[in-house]
Amino acid sequence: MEKSVLVISNNCFSSSTNNGKTLESIFSGYKINNLSQLYFTDIICPDFDFCNRYFRIFDVDVFRSRFFYKLNCGGKVGKDFFNKDIVNSKKKSYLNLSIFGVAFLRLLRDLLWKTRKWKSLDLEEWCKSLKIDYVFFVAGGSTFSYEVANHLASFLNVPIVTFFTDDYLIYPQKNNLFDWIQYNRLNKIAKKTVAGSSLCFAIGNAMSKTYSNYFDKFFYQIMNSVSFKEYSENENFGSKIFINYFGSLHTNRWKMIVNLAKTLKRYNINDVQINVYVANQPDIKIINAFSKVGVVYKGGVFGQNLIKSISQSDILLHIESDDCNSVSKTKLSISTKIPEYLMSGRPILGYGPSEVASMQLLEENQVGVVISTTDNEAEVSLKLHSITQSLELRKKIGRKGYNFAIDNFNNDLITRNFEMIIEDTLNENKIKNINK
Repeated sequence: MEKSVLVISNNCFSSSTNNGKTLESIFSGYKINNLSQLYFTDIICPDFDFCNRYFRIFDVDVFRSRFFYKLNCGGKVGKDFFNKDIVNSKKKSYLNLSIFGVAFLRLLRDLLWKTRKWKSLDLEEWCKSLKIDYVFFVAGGSTFSYEVANHLASFLNVPIVTFFTDDYLIYPQKNNLFDWIQYNRLNKIAKKTVAGSSLCFAIGNAMSKTYSNYFDKFFYQIMNSVSFKEYSENENFGSKIFINYFGSLHTNRWKMIVNLAKTLKRYNINDVQINVYVANQPDIKIINAFSKVGVVYKGGVFGQNLIKSISQSDILLHIESDDCNSVSKTKLSISTKIPEYLMSGRPILGYGPSEVASMQLLEENQVGVVISTTDNEAEVSLKLHSITQSLELRKKIGRKGYNFAIDNFNNDLITRNFEMIIEDTLNENKIKNINK
């Protein structure tokens, strides 16, 4: 019997955003009537074709409830709320302290939510009406979401399953007093939540192993998966090679793209063009930096246009920043784009620190060419010339990556395995409760 789940996360289900797509890939085997979601951050329209029961609480809702004595704190959202005019008008009016990304403001945000104004009758009545079997909690870098998830799981008397997609506990740097305060608060509630979870998941093999050791509890690995598609070769015999980047430019990734473009010119590889496909318009500083080195900003592509643009690429670029702070944040994370890249059958060029999990996946499984920031000049030159000048090498790497995706990121296999683990664990919990 298929289980009914309440997903609690910062981000809503989405067919276009990274975290939203990962969640959709995990729950793609569920029927729409068995899915519900409570989320805290996104101002985008949720995917109502995937899930039609949403409850949203923003920071500003808690703020207004606390200081302006508003009775309601967030509420159900439906299709009728989301149209272009409303979304655009709300973008600047919603308070969202998480976007600053510094420990002091995360701490302020947590203290705001500590007032528990989010614990409303509307939320509890909505949750009771769902008749769910378990809570699936996507853990983040703020303590308030843990408190909400733990409370609702206890209130509904259902198991909680916890999923970590980013590392906020082990490798991130602690540069000041507020970093340490927030780390200690987060570490304490994370350990409590994991201890009380019936199941734990982490994104990718590196994080699952590291977190299993850290929490002394087994973590299953799961990550973004993609639907099967037939393999097709890239038959581009044109005079110019297109290296295409799809993703975001945060954590200084744009600087790495600029560095790569400069490196190509330094080795006289002139028959190559780097294109950047990013949904949000970059700052003028970034656009100018791209222009100076010949990088072309192409805007954002979604859905079938994204698939088409990926398939038309000669080389797909994956970037990770090499500054210490960025490495600490991405060391255990695997990009949601990697499975999509691999399934396309196009070769991947990884550029960044070799100790980051995404780069290790490409290098250890030989499904991409990785240029590490610690490689010497001869190694960099050889790798860049090889992948840009040899069509046969690009085909070979692309085919191997495609086969790896079929074996490891096939959505049908991963969702069936996920549902089986959930089913077995929840049934085991029922038996234990009966025997008590």
